Amino acid sequence: MTQSELTAFTTLSNEKQSDTLALLTYSAEDEAKLRALRLQIEKLQADLVKQNNSLEKEGTEISVTWMEVERATKELAKQTIERDEIVSQWESTLRRSKARDEQITLNQAELDETQKTLDERADQVEAEQTQLEEQVRVNEELDNRLRVIERDLGTMRYGGF
Repeated sequence: MTQSELTAFTTLSNEKQSDTLALLTYSAEDEAKLRALRLQIEKLQADLVKQNNSLEKEGTEISVTWMEVERATKELAKQTIERDEIVSQWESTLRRSKARDEQITLNQAELDETQKTLDERADQVEAEQTQLEEQVRVNEELDNRLRVIERDLGTMRYGGF
């Protein structure tokens, strides 16, 4: 084997090692990012479930509140003596209902934002997965080329060139 062949072989070997280390580094980084994104998605999904449960609970509370208002209104017709007290209760209930409606509106906005963030994260994970697959394909092509070069180099070495 001549000095130039040995140098070329060493250079190719170093490049292959460098490519392999880069691939391992990128793969490890991508896996860490994917794990972090998956954990974040799980957290966002858990938050989404909590918010949905909260909205459902508040919806039930609003329904119960409105049933109380209807009952209070019927009682008003029957008991004029307690009229002022019932009206006061009714107004208080309306204020609570309005506050809950406002809170539901806020919760819906948060839910929409959380869903948007979740969708964006899912898109980001998908894009990074595609990029990783492309990098793996490119590295496989480089590995195949290197094997051909090494085979040719071996043929040249043992073939008498």
